[in-house]
Amino acid sequence: MDCHAQDGRDLKYFNYSNFSIRARSVFHGLDRGAGRSDRELLRSLNIPNPGRPWNPPYQPGPGLDSQPVGNWAAGAGLDAVLDSDAAMLPYVAPTLTPADFNPAGDFSIRETPIAFQLPAWNRWLPKVHPVDVWGDTFTHSTLFTAYQQLRSKLVPGDANAYGGQKYLLADWMQYKNDFKSIIPNPDFTTSTGATQIYSLSLWQLVKLWELNQEFALEA
Repeated sequence: MDCHAQDGRDLKYFNYSNFSIRARSVFHGLDRGAGRSDRELLRSLNIPNPGRPWNPPYQPGPGLDSQPVGNWAAGAGLDAVLDSDAAMLPYVAPTLTPADFNPAGDFSIRETPIAFQLPAWNRWLPKVHPVDVWGDTFTHSTLFTAYQQLRSKLVPGDANAYGGQKYLLADWMQYKNDFKSIIPNPDFTTSTGATQIYSLSLWQLVKLWELNQEFALEA
């Protein structure tokens, strides 16, 4: 379950179906009763659930800025994906005058749709967990221990807690490179080696989303 947010909130946030949650629980070795318990626990979480499994997280589009910050991760939906780069013109330069490029203007990249479909949430989830690849080498690394420290120190809405951890949060994003320097070089010519390293990055991205959502850091 550590491939997801630590409390599974991503499954509720992106509105995965009861059937999907139960089926994946069974796939991971739990019986159907445990799968039902997982589903009931997730449904009880007091968090927003504006997303959909097929809508790419953070897909930019009109209307995002008017929503609560906690909804931004849900994106603007597949309908916001443009058919071509040229279709961006009305959003980037609506008047086709120099006024559109005023340096003092307010241009929101969240509100500006693009002709590129970002990855859906399933594409963010690591295919293999770092513990299953590197074991204690991973759990004793600064990459993992710093994540645990951030979880223990951050407090939702607490400016002092945020300020006290801002440097660690920045450093933590770099610890992945430090970790990669102490593990055997993977064989990128194989699917296994490439998947292991790519999954390491995905694990950190999922955990970054988790920290931002759970501790209200996005605002």
